[in-house]
Amino acid sequence: MKSSFVQFEVGLNELRMHVEASTLLEEAATACLAKTPTTDVEHKLMTYIENMDANSRKKRFEYNSVIISLFGIFETFVEGLLKSYLGTMRRTHNRYNQLPDFFKNHHLKLSVDLMARLSQSRFSGKTTPEVMIDNLNSCLSNKKLFSINEEPFLNHGANFREAVISEYFSRVGIYQITDRAYKIGKIQSFLDTNALEYKGFDLLDRIANIRNEIAHGETCNVEDKSFQRQYIDYVHIVGSSLFEIVEASAIQMEVEKKGKKLKNLLNVYRDEIVAFKPTPADIEFYDYLAFKDGNGKWYKEQIVSMRTESQDVRSSKKGDPRGVGIKVAGRVRKGWKFFLLPGSLPMSTSVPEANDWSKEYLDESISDEEIEVKI
Repeated sequence: MKSSFVQFEVGLNELRMHVEASTLLEEAATACLAKTPTTDVEHKLMTYIENMDANSRKKRFEYNSVIISLFGIFETFVEGLLKSYLGTMRRTHNRYNQLPDFFKNHHLKLSVDLMARLSQSRFSGKTTPEVMIDNLNSCLSNKKLFSINEEPFLNHGANFREAVISEYFSRVGIYQITDRAYKIGKIQSFLDTNALEYKGFDLLDRIANIRNEIAHGETCNVEDKSFQRQYIDYVHIVGSSLFEIVEASAIQMEVEKKGKKLKNLLNVYRDEIVAFKPTPADIEFYDYLAFKDGNGKWYKEQIVSMRTESQDVRSSKKGDPRGVGIKVAGRVRKGWKFFLLPGSLPMSTSVPEANDWSKEYLDESISDEEIEVKI
């Protein structure tokens, strides 16, 4: 799921760099107007600015490209986010009949509806009736290895405005996602800070309207590049808020279906090391820890390394009186709830290095000052 968000950020950064490069070129060319060009480069810049001023189509083309690209990046991200969540649903349920009834009803109805429209060109290469029927058979026969038809859930007949996004994710049980994303606070904070007179997802709806006008060949106002940069930053904040909701929902589902609550917490050190004594469950170095903070927000991190009695270990067995110290990549706090999520044995089975673990964190006599605890 994080890979979808990373690709989303990469796409936005590339678009942001394009806008910045175009801005710098225009500024450099404009500066040439203040003097007589003497070099070949300055002559070319002069020609560029003259053509740019004489031909407003170029500005319109660049503006249209930014808006179309921006919304395309956002739509690809939202689709990838839902696809990742569907993958989590599949992995966390051993059999199809264990999935919620509302999801199974949607799955069957949406699959049948899509099969009737697969001849349309926009579905070319995405799936086939044979594949969809095989997947439905694996589900309805309740096989342990079943496959969900993802394309019916990913398909959407309209651009991702607020109402469409809300309905899109409600199909998989994530209800009122736009309301919940708005309540995080980052979206409205950005709008207010930048003096943009919009509320919540209203600006996204406006960008969607501009995108449609461009796609249908209508002439729209070409906005300044400062607005284009704001649009990119706004879409990034909207995407990050949606990601936060979907990721938390996926982690919670994993914990409910596969997780084990970890007891015997001894302490949390340096916001990154969790110590249990005795060991609360069978733990492998490739497993994950899930956390729930005091506000009910979920996190999930892979184990970086484990130690018992100052020795790096690959695993720790339930009830081991020596206990285990677990280092994770993210930030953790004492007072949070901790859960173990099973991982998969990686291709490389070497023991992870414990880096700079220089203290024995399972010694209850060590003071907070000695290990620079930040709790």
